[in-house]
Amino acid sequence: MEIPEELSFDIKVVNEYFLFEADETNASTHRRGRGPSKGTKVEEIYKLLGGTIPTNIGKNKRDERVYSKYLTHHVGNAVRSHLKLKVRKFKDLKDEDFTDADTFIQDKFDIDLAKEEHKDCIRGIMMDLYRKYRGWGTGAEEKYDEMFNAKERASQSGEVDEERIVADVLGYRPGYIKEQGTAQQRIPRGPHGISSSQQVEAMVTGIREEYVREIQTLKDENASMRVEHSQEIQQLQEENNKQKQEMQQLLDENRKLMQEMLEMIHSIQGTKRKNT
Repeated sequence: MEIPEELSFDIKVVNEYFLFEADETNASTHRRGRGPSKGTKVEEIYKLLGGTIPTNIGKNKRDERVYSKYLTHHVGNAVRSHLKLKVRKFKDLKDEDFTDADTFIQDKFDIDLAKEEHKDCIRGIMMDLYRKYRGWGTGAEEKYDEMFNAKERASQSGEVDEERIVADVLGYRPGYIKEQGTAQQRIPRGPHGISSSQQVEAMVTGIREEYVREIQTLKDENASMRVEHSQEIQQLQEENNKQKQEMQQLLDENRKLMQEMLEMIHSIQGTKRKNT
């Protein structure tokens, strides 16, 4: 897998797409109906990127919990179904209800985000799953294009606020925090994709626009085919008319020749009668 060069956003900004929450009782998992993360997709991506998967990941099944949210709920589910990491107990988080994902990963997972291949792994998962999962690829690429164009414009003025760019492009969405045994909703400091209503609206709009484009493409292709077929039919008709004219001309010439031959025969027969 090749990571596009334009995906060189600071990992501290990229991690704003993630929200991690771990608990010894795993209340969030029971509440939301999700089990421990399973799968080997992350290992495949690591290998493709030339990295190595840490050998101690996944040893303790009870503490194996990953919660991540970024861009859309669907993509978050896809990450949770593929990304397999080891998390310590909630009491080990130093009383932090909410922490940056890069710090959380480095401290609580056996992963070193200082290594470039690990950063690329996260970006690779984001782009790969977002491109393939439930047809959201086009929308994701458009969002990334919009974000990178904004970053380029900002860099020309000499002032680049990546967090502001991400927030402007993706918007904000509520996150969850651990508080007194319950998960309460709040707006986190960083952006976490788009809201549910915006997500549905964007999805419906995207599907509608895609269908409109496909229908317009089909109409254009049909119109082009009609023009081509019309031209071909016109050409065939002209050739057919030309052949008919040539055939008619041959028939007229044959009739004329037969008439001349009949007149010649009659003339010869009349001459013979006179001689007899």
